[in-house]
Amino acid sequence: MSDLLKVFELASTQGLFDAKWYCKQYHLFFENEIDAFADYLRKSRHSWVDPSPSFSSKQYFRTNLGSLLAKNISPLEHYLSRPEPRPVASPSAPAWKSRNQLQAAMPFRSHASYAITAHIYYPDYIDKLFNCLSGFQGSIDLFLTVSAEDHIEDIQTNAGRIANVQNVVVRVVPNRGRNFGPLLVEFGQILLNYDFFCHVHSKKSLFSGSAQEMWGNFLYEYLLQDKQILNRALALMEESDRYGIYFPTAFSRSLPKWATHVLSNKHSMQQLRQDFSLPEQNPSFLPYPVGGMFWARSDALRPLLERRWTYEDFPAEPLANDGTMLHGIERILVEMAAHRGYDHFVYHPQTGSFTSDSGHLTEEYIDARGDFGYIAIHSPHRIISFDLYDTLLYRPNSYSDQAKEQVPHRLGLDLSVDAFVALRNNTEYELRKRHNFQGDVSILDVYMELKKILGFSEDPETAADIEFQADLETYLPKSEVLELLHQAHNHGRSIYIVTDTYYTITQIRRAVQKLGIPDDCRLFVSSHEQARKDNGTIWKQIKKLLIEIDVDPLHEFIHIGDNVVSDAQLPGDHGLGTYHILNPFEKWAIISRQPIREHELRDPSIRTKYGPLIAQIGRSPFL
Repeated sequence: MSDLLKVFELASTQGLFDAKWYCKQYHLFFENEIDAFADYLRKSRHSWVDPSPSFSSKQYFRTNLGSLLAKNISPLEHYLSRPEPRPVASPSAPAWKSRNQLQAAMPFRSHASYAITAHIYYPDYIDKLFNCLSGFQGSIDLFLTVSAEDHIEDIQTNAGRIANVQNVVVRVVPNRGRNFGPLLVEFGQILLNYDFFCHVHSKKSLFSGSAQEMWGNFLYEYLLQDKQILNRALALMEESDRYGIYFPTAFSRSLPKWATHVLSNKHSMQQLRQDFSLPEQNPSFLPYPVGGMFWARSDALRPLLERRWTYEDFPAEPLANDGTMLHGIERILVEMAAHRGYDHFVYHPQTGSFTSDSGHLTEEYIDARGDFGYIAIHSPHRIISFDLYDTLLYRPNSYSDQAKEQVPHRLGLDLSVDAFVALRNNTEYELRKRHNFQGDVSILDVYMELKKILGFSEDPETAADIEFQADLETYLPKSEVLELLHQAHNHGRSIYIVTDTYYTITQIRRAVQKLGIPDDCRLFVSSHEQARKDNGTIWKQIKKLLIEIDVDPLHEFIHIGDNVVSDAQLPGDHGLGTYHILNPFEKWAIISRQPIREHELRDPSIRTKYGPLIAQIGRSPFL
């Protein structure tokens, strides 16, 4: 008996695989139950699909992360390999379900012209690509770019065995522009001759220090390999000219939950919007094909394709982890399609549905209380670090500049509130500029400069403390996060608090005492350390410290905070463990669908109306 049959019989007899449920849940058809089980085993290695109502692949993966990554097997297969008595498995219970599931009225008929473009940097992806192309319903033309001529013969041999491949164009390209450079330079205008095209590349990502292909397997699965899903997607695109771009949801198995955030790409996206005359937008989380692979109606991306690109238009290697033009292109594809009158839709593997509902962007934030309990009590973390503002505390009207508004009256200044706040903030900025934006600025530095300008009688320390005291009086605790901190401390974890602020370390100690945080917590205050979270310097410092005290930065340390760049992305880039909670303004935008930025609260009428609402919604770290 084959290993597949043994695992199938064991799963079936224990009620952990239900073929009828699996097919209905994911809208699939198979000739027999064994084929359905093989489909589950393959997909569950790289995506959240469940074998029955009795087993959650996602929950099992989360609680057995290390061993599953090492073996790269299905969660159910791993579970069944454990000796009895096994722990009770969690039932299938997707946290999110789309509000508008899409389904074409008619099956896919292949009435359009199709092209497949692929940039193959890693040659082992050649076989993967052609295996996925086998069985495509209709004819396709291939436009491939490779990193070396050695790959051409292998491509031609593989193309000869796929009957539906008509024309093959292969070009050797320089290592510049990653996947988008070769796509646009070599084939952009050619693709306008086709109704639809799919763009893929040889995707590998670094996870836990070694190359992993799960992300690439996930994208190939739902863009090309599973013909039932592919045909349903193409039927939707052919049936209605409403849809311009399709891709699967973000790869949540090993990507961080904030992968669909703008992150450090605001500037590059703004520049691209100007280049292509797209309207200005200001989202935090946005739908885009994470990983740069997708199906598109050529007309939906016409401005991008018809432009005459050169390789010099793209940044040279080595590239930054984020914030480049290439990361910006990836994030404006849906915006460009929308500007041309086309909607996007995605495939959500966990529910087996197509949808244009963007709720999936933040589904990983839904009711994460179990994560907090695990971090505090069961995790291997010896040190748990917290951001302070909007993580451990919040302000009742969500406006950080309100304390500054109290200063001119208390100092007896003949200056309007608005004029003082503008002067105070500009003084801080000029001090940072004077120091070439290195290190950080203290509130004492700011008020020493203000005393020179305004000539008030109080000494700078007293004036600075007026601002801090006015702010301190507003601080309220975020109880769920503080409870996590106290649980962790009671279980012997060391506590760090890391904050970017102009307040002094003495002032921050007063804030920590007001919140009831244990006195033995260690403070990292940017104005004192002369290093900041938002430029990575303090993370470099903390990592060095962790290594010196023999703490594994990735597995035995975790930082919790609300700023997706400075509290999650940047410490992650430095090899530190992180856990992101939503910023109050981001949570407000998700729930209310009415984005408001903190600078808008300068208007008293907007602050009065929305400030307390944002504060109350943002008080809890959970969706």
